[in-house]
Amino acid sequence: MRTIRLIATRELGDLFGSRAKGIRMLLFVGMLPVLTLVILRLQLARPDYDIARLPTGVLVSFMYTGILPLNFSMGMAALSFASEFESGTIVPLLAAPVRTSAIFAGKLVAALAAGIGLAWFSQGLLFGLFSPMLNRPWPVPLSVTLLMSAGVPVLAFPLVAMTMVLGSRARQARTAQANSTLAFLAVLAVSLLIAWRRPPLTPPVVAAAALGGLAGGAVLLAVGMRLWDREELLSRSD
Repeated sequence: MRTIRLIATRELGDLFGSRAKGIRMLLFVGMLPVLTLVILRLQLARPDYDIARLPTGVLVSFMYTGILPLNFSMGMAALSFASEFESGTIVPLLAAPVRTSAIFAGKLVAALAAGIGLAWFSQGLLFGLFSPMLNRPWPVPLSVTLLMSAGVPVLAFPLVAMTMVLGSRARQARTAQANSTLAFLAVLAVSLLIAWRRPPLTPPVVAAAALGGLAGGAVLLAVGMRLWDREELLSRSD
């Protein structure tokens, strides 16, 4: 656990390098809910707007404010190993007497913590600013709102795991970014398939999808760690 914590802390330190960088990232993520509320306010001002559509529109916006910040997690996971190869810091990490699982776990925890934290920050802003900016009560049931927030980590895990496994095979940032693009295309293909088939989003279907995503992410991580030959990588780095 100590090794995982140290690796995760180092990764987060690299991401948020300075206070100014962290503030810029929070401002960037915070613009999303503010812009969403401005658009909703303009829509509500239209005389032909159907107020019955508001709860659905708010729920979709709440989902997107939680999903889009996960791009930070995927980008961080994709570049995590490649950046160490380019800087040369991968050599002491490969030679260190720590398990491969601890290295992957530390980097995974950091990527997930960054993306999930930013996602919840964005969703919290949308929820907190809704009534002051629109002069209306939050139109989505609180139970559904909490469920959407709880779904962020469930969705993040397989996405970040897939991106990290692909990124672990890369030694250059350009290759890692290409692998990240492949991961994004895979996610996009699945999303388009779901949109085309339109399965009923009943609780059993949602639960099955969540369990499938978690299991798939765990399998990907296990395969990625097994294929990550530290001795071979160390010899190539010398």
